[in-house]
Amino acid sequence: SAARRRRRHTAVCGCCVMPGNAARTCSLHSSPDAHLAGSMPQPRLGVGGSATVAAAAQRLQVVWKLNLHKCVDASPLVVLHPRPTVVIGSHSGYLVCADVETGAEVWRTQLPDRIEGSAALSACGCSVLVGCYDSSIYVCSMASGRVTGSWRTGD
Repeated sequence: SAARRRRRHTAVCGCCVMPGNAARTCSLHSSPDAHLAGSMPQPRLGVGGSATVAAAAQRLQVVWKLNLHKCVDASPLVVLHPRPTVVIGSHSGYLVCADVETGAEVWRTQLPDRIEGSAALSACGCSVLVGCYDSSIYVCSMASGRVTGSWRTGD
């Protein structure tokens, strides 16, 4: 059924179908069923082969930086909805959300120990989950960064 396809799609792509707004799609997908139909757009590095890619790499420049006070081992979590942001954690215990275009900090949360792994977005897009070196997983609000829950994993 269409409702079941939308629920499955929500689990695959929280940026497109939010609860209560099944018709909404993000800028990357043509429809809420794009994943199911296999029509997910593929990234393009450019036309013209490796020479074009090499030329583009030479033009790369730093646009903004964030001070996380210690090293970063994790990959950033890029969130496209409701606005493009990036969430990243560091050994300082900071979990930071920043605007992709400007680098402006949206929120910063201090966890009790270092963060070594990448954060994950909940299926609804409302929460960020991240593991911490204190043997806990923390659930933080995507809107504010406030810790809304946690649980110990053991050793």
